[in-house]
Amino acid sequence: SGWALNSPSPFAMKLIITGDDYGYCPRRNQGLSTAARHGILTSISLLVNGTAAAQVAEFSQQHPHVSIGLHLNLTEGVPLASPDAIPSLLHDGVFHGKQGFFDALRAGKVEEKEVEIEVTAQLDRFAALVGHPAKHLDGHNHIQVMPLVAQVLANVLPHHSVRTIRIPTLFHHEDVEQLSPFLQNIVAHAPAAKQVLEQVHMTTTEVFLGFALMGQSMKAATLLELLARCRDQGASSCEVMSHPGLASHPEEGGCGNGPDDFALSKDREDELATLTNPHLCAACCEEHGITLISFSELA
Repeated sequence: SGWALNSPSPFAMKLIITGDDYGYCPRRNQGLSTAARHGILTSISLLVNGTAAAQVAEFSQQHPHVSIGLHLNLTEGVPLASPDAIPSLLHDGVFHGKQGFFDALRAGKVEEKEVEIEVTAQLDRFAALVGHPAKHLDGHNHIQVMPLVAQVLANVLPHHSVRTIRIPTLFHHEDVEQLSPFLQNIVAHAPAAKQVLEQVHMTTTEVFLGFALMGQSMKAATLLELLARCRDQGASSCEVMSHPGLASHPEEGGCGNGPDDFALSKDREDELATLTNPHLCAACCEEHGITLISFSELA
């Protein structure tokens, strides 16, 4: 079961459902595979420094209709580049963590050349793991929209195969004030990042949903209502960010320094239940003015 490729209607809103963090741990991977097989997942993004990243080769064979992109990670775990080559990105041999990385960016302590080195190393590892180069990219903790990272990507990506990128352009009905200060900061930086990356011919969806749909907030009725609003307002394309999975085992997973609280919680399983909800799967179809596509089909 799951979704099936069909010929997109020129009048239907193109919808991509992405599951982030493949490679984080075997139970995350298991949940993403279930969402691809029995639900409406059309895309995944791969943490190449995740402890279970190598399982992506099997996922690619089992789910050829699901596009796989790079989940660029500069915040969590162990880097792929030599630590000696990227000292501004690290503390005691691992990335600074989400807050630490953003603090370092604000303080001007992140070296652009070092970001370029790690981005290139992750793109190379992706190709080795998946068997082909990445054509899509998004960012762990949304790092891709921060000015220094966006500029590095604009410099690096034209020399690789990436042509589509996630930019969290919120649908105008979403209430930014309800978001955390961290996510408000991400939303504020998105327009400038989009401009920088479109100048080097990167493509993104017209709108993005996901900040109000994490964990227990990922309800089928809520998602359907938001999708209907986007469609009725004339959005041509939309990406929904999701994090389906099974709760991690306490001693298993992460990116080299163990699983985090979100990974250990039931929130991942709530999202998996929604993405495999038969009513939601049935509603995401041509009959309702929505065409499910993968990132490989985003023109």
